[in-house]
Amino acid sequence: MLGMISYPSINLGNTIDSNQNNSNFLISAFAEDGEDGEDDEDKIKTPDQSTSETKHNTDDKNKNNHDDNEDETEDETEDETEDETEDETEDETEDETEDHLNETEIEVEVKNDKAIVKIHLNGDKYRFVVNDTSESAIIAAIIDKTGLTEEQIRADWDFNTEDHKDSSGKNDSQASENIVKHENDAKKTADDTVLQLQQKIDQLEQRLKDLLNKLENGEYFGPVTTPDDTPDSYTASFTGTATSLDDESIISNVDGNIYLESITTGSHTFKLRVTGGDMLIGDTFYDFIFGKARLASSDGTTSVIILGQIMNDQGDVSTIRLTLNTITPITSDLSEPVPFTVDSSRSKIAKQWSLDAVGDFSLV
Repeated sequence: MLGMISYPSINLGNTIDSNQNNSNFLISAFAEDGEDGEDDEDKIKTPDQSTSETKHNTDDKNKNNHDDNEDETEDETEDETEDETEDETEDETEDETEDHLNETEIEVEVKNDKAIVKIHLNGDKYRFVVNDTSESAIIAAIIDKTGLTEEQIRADWDFNTEDHKDSSGKNDSQASENIVKHENDAKKTADDTVLQLQQKIDQLEQRLKDLLNKLENGEYFGPVTTPDDTPDSYTASFTGTATSLDDESIISNVDGNIYLESITTGSHTFKLRVTGGDMLIGDTFYDFIFGKARLASSDGTTSVIILGQIMNDQGDVSTIRLTLNTITPITSDLSEPVPFTVDSSRSKIAKQWSLDAVGDFSLV
């Protein structure tokens, strides 16, 4: 079976302009009055003085005209240089954009007896689930979705399975590169989604309006007394099951990645922002739009509470709250991934699911 879902599109409304305080500047000019007792002769010019002054004025005028011509020439040269620079920059940007649009990226990850397929093709994005993990079935699904040939697919795809190992260590390096790439992609998706939501804020429910306003003015993350000079990036990756809150007999597999960035780091507590992430529940994809997390360590253990907003492929935005517990403390000098369990009694997704999962908290 094949479940195919494309990324959601959000209709844009009017752009929201940030409120700015206008500052008025008062400039006072002071003119000096003439001194009392000024002689009349000082006000009358003799013929010689007039002739001299006329010559002087003519020289000044010629000089000013020369200066003006030089200024105009310099301005024209500067304008031409700026135009050429702008043209070159625009050409480079267009080339980069065109190259990006023409890129074909196919990522296939096989886990939990299903294949998760993500495709970037000519500027379009697709993602779907194939419930048959054979290569022939996956390729057939990609052909049906994109029209690519098998040769094109095999030339471009990055195929990963749970049991794929590389004793040379290359796999670890590739995994690190993939994490960074996924983090950047997730952050861009989150930033773009926030921008689109802000542009149609008048159409949103009041709850989401308030959250976006707090996010924009900085209130969302609360007071920050000593922000980190150089934020650290982390990832929380997990797999498990989600149980329907309406019907406990409905259970789906879950696979997710959350990317976080430190805001302020203390000896026992961290405050972090969610920069992006994605999650798959059954055949439904969710993207993290924005969120925050608080990490607290005590008695050799650590609890991480993550609260944020997620959006499914239909464009529905809802709340996620997760509580992660570790048996070893998470510190600022994290050198190895720290395993955690998700507290199912305190972890809810979109008011539809409770989450029971395990995973790793890692420094990127």
